[in-house]
Amino acid sequence: MNSRTIRTFLFASLLAALAVDGICYAQGFPGGGGHGQGRGGNRTSIGGDHPDAAKRNAGDPSLSEPALAIERELPSLRSDLLLDATQTQVWMAFERSVHDAAQVARARQRRIVDQRQAMSVGSTDLPPGAALDSLRNLIDDEKNRAELMANVATTLGTLATVLDARQAGMLNRRVVQALRDPLGTS
Repeated sequence: MNSRTIRTFLFASLLAALAVDGICYAQGFPGGGGHGQGRGGNRTSIGGDHPDAAKRNAGDPSLSEPALAIERELPSLRSDLLLDATQTQVWMAFERSVHDAAQVARARQRRIVDQRQAMSVGSTDLPPGAALDSLRNLIDDEKNRAELMANVATTLGTLATVLDARQAGMLNRRVVQALRDPLGTS
């Protein structure tokens, strides 16, 4: 196989794994962390997070979305950074990238909730290809989400280069905190 075929296969495998993980999360399969019976009670935190934070945030899918967590932090962070005019322009690009990624995350969540509600009404007469269409939609959502989060990372890197040491340290701490415990409840 040539390298393009291998890359395509690896990319497709990654997208399928992300889609399956998203479905497992939404359906509550073991290890998925969703609302169903499969959610384990002995979850451990990763990377030194407060152990209760993982338990608190496990049941709410909005709390596991990095873009939504960062978006909630933006207003206070912008104020606390005390940006100058040059930094404000770079900040606006970062903020725009976060809002774009958060909008896609919310759309993905709505799609999962809509699918869950459609299945809960007891409809067994699904159109042909409904499962495949649902999976393809989830894969498309994951592709868009990954692209937009990559843009968030790029604009975050650019922003960090125009900040002074105090500002960069604050930005770093607040973004990491938002990702670890999105509502700051630990």
